[in-house]
Amino acid sequence: MKRDYSFDNMKVLLITLVVFGHALEEFGTTGKLGLIRAVIYSFHMPLFIFISGYFSKSDAKPDKLLKTTIIPFIIFNTIWLFTQGTAINRINFFKPIYVFWYLLSLFFWRVTVKYFDRVKGIVILAFIVGIYCGCIGEAERFFFNIQNRIVFPVFHTRLQIQKRKYRKN
Repeated sequence: MKRDYSFDNMKVLLITLVVFGHALEEFGTTGKLGLIRAVIYSFHMPLFIFISGYFSKSDAKPDKLLKTTIIPFIIFNTIWLFTQGTAINRINFFKPIYVFWYLLSLFFWRVTVKYFDRVKGIVILAFIVGIYCGCIGEAERFFFNIQNRIVFPVFHTRLQIQKRKYRKN
């Protein structure tokens, strides 16, 4: 399969927007800068997650997933907690801090993709569950984070696109 460099370019743009969006937080989240930040945040992570889903395989090997997601998650999450001086009170691997939610969510999405892809209407169902979880305050305790459930359907839309692409060929 020939490499599509447009995805690489999109990832570079999205990484730049992530850094820019986080930098804007230092200047405040209101006014024009807040609006710019809100626009960036409205699409940069869903698009990043879609790209991750698009290139994910349904038959991912568990040992590879552990090496590429869980081990880095544990290492970096722990290092971050120790550098903040709060590690003793805050180590909870099911409630990741800072940006490390992405690694834990990526593991969950990749492990479950082969099972959820068999469910007819999973994308619509996942959107409904994600919206519901985003509306209830207790959802944060149910599983490791809100971001995981809200963008879960974005990750799984890749199957629908791959099926359409396959039908065209």
